[in-house]
Amino acid sequence: MTKRPVADRSGVRCAVIYTRVSTEVQGEGYSLTTQLQACRSYAAEQRYVVAQEFEDQHTGTEIDRPGLNALLEFIRSQTVDVVIVYDIDRLSRSAANQAILEMELAQQGARVEYVVGRYADTPEGDLTKLIKAAIAQYENRQRAERSLRGRKGKARAGYVVLPNLRTPYGYDLVTEPHKAWLVINEVEAPVVRKMFAMVLDGWSTYSIARELTKLGILTRGDQRGGVVKRAAKGAWDPGTVRSILSNTVHKGTWTYNKVNTTKRQGKITTKATLPEEQIIVPVPAIVDTATWEAAQVQLQRNKQFSRRNAKRNYLLRGLVRCRCGRVWLGSYKSHLKRAYYRCSSAEKCDWLQDCTIEGGVRQERLEEAVWSAVANKLLNEELLRFELAQQRTAAAERQAALTQRLTAIDVAITDIHRKLGILLDQVLVGGFTTEVIDDRRQILLAQLRDLQGEEIRIQAAIETVTLNQEQESTVFAFAEQVRAGLRDLTFEGKRQVLELLQVQVDALSQTEFRVTALIPIDGALQVPRAERSRAHNASQSADGSVVRTLTIESLQRKQATRSPD
Repeated sequence: MTKRPVADRSGVRCAVIYTRVSTEVQGEGYSLTTQLQACRSYAAEQRYVVAQEFEDQHTGTEIDRPGLNALLEFIRSQTVDVVIVYDIDRLSRSAANQAILEMELAQQGARVEYVVGRYADTPEGDLTKLIKAAIAQYENRQRAERSLRGRKGKARAGYVVLPNLRTPYGYDLVTEPHKAWLVINEVEAPVVRKMFAMVLDGWSTYSIARELTKLGILTRGDQRGGVVKRAAKGAWDPGTVRSILSNTVHKGTWTYNKVNTTKRQGKITTKATLPEEQIIVPVPAIVDTATWEAAQVQLQRNKQFSRRNAKRNYLLRGLVRCRCGRVWLGSYKSHLKRAYYRCSSAEKCDWLQDCTIEGGVRQERLEEAVWSAVANKLLNEELLRFELAQQRTAAAERQAALTQRLTAIDVAITDIHRKLGILLDQVLVGGFTTEVIDDRRQILLAQLRDLQGEEIRIQAAIETVTLNQEQESTVFAFAEQVRAGLRDLTFEGKRQVLELLQVQVDALSQTEFRVTALIPIDGALQVPRAERSRAHNASQSADGSVVRTLTIESLQRKQATRSPD
């Protein structure tokens, strides 16, 4: 990409400003404003022309941030001399990531300058900056460790620790400095007891939600700010009812550290912790233990004998998503002797009234349209080859970005070896004491280990995005195997194909459905257009890939001529 000047600067150096805080709460305060004002003053003092300003409300331990990504993209296309950052921990709280980012920016001709510190472009300045980066990383780890110890200490002392101070339904949170506890909310507690009584009388969560809505009882989202509520005011969702009935807090036990949350490559996963890792905190009970345990048995019984567990097979079970965000369910109408797919809010929770798609679609019509699209995908070898070529292009672009970051790491590693050489020279000339030199050497070696670890991770990532000939052969072999027995596939076989291709159907209206799928390798493939007996049109997805919108309106008209429905 050829860079273009931001403007005619007449010899004046061009700069961009980057500011960061860790949370939205900090972003709403003075921190971002203070950083920005200081950076602007620094730019004026140095007589830099500020071309653009970027900010993030994101953790400094990760390198993938929206504002930072926008800054890097801007610098790749525009000529920028300086990136102004308030302090070294605003760029990154990881010494390795800080070095990678500085090298990546340097490759684009931009030098990072910090308002606090103003490190000289000398070996001594580099070492001072390195020490500051290591201290910032150490302080961040210490802060996280202190926070974790503090939360555990509060829990062991019998106090509750709630994320975002979001209390369970039926309770209020009372707080004092460094401690908090739950007390029963006398308005909500009777509602909780009513729910338990109803479920023990055989009511389902759906019927309980319907009854609460009918009675005009307000939900937590209706009463308090900060709770996202999708449904209309006073409307209860069955999932909310089940969550309340399943929460052990209502029998008097609140649990700290129920799950362990991790984030890897941008994906958040949760995993239940071991019982010995959990801390049980007694709280006031709204129902007794026997009532709570009996309710869990009844909930399980309701689930086992639910009408959704059915006697009919639904090929697209769990695969159809409504535009309102819910899953479409299969439902058999005995008086019509036919089955339908329709939004769960329309099928079961009609009191929610927040779905714009009215009515449902005959089971066989939707399944035939979707399966025909999938079958055409597997039968059309030319389309498969085209989409694999598209995937190779996307993989090559991702690989190029990772390779560029890998190059920056290699430069950073070379720079550390240079600094280690400078330390050796200081030993020979006696410029610093042995203790100081040893401390700086340990910092450099720690950063070197971090960079080498990041290098290994990126090399592994490059391998995962590479689509080689062997993988393509696997795709074609899979498609050929399915094509060979496509017409003779059983329900279970068809369902397996849909799951392998990770088919998802998005309901756009009662007659239009967007079908997308993933072939069982890295990368996306598009669903081809339906047969000519169905109308179709192409649309553009958010990520730029082409998907097909199936229209079964013509099929419905054809069927209507044969049936009075």
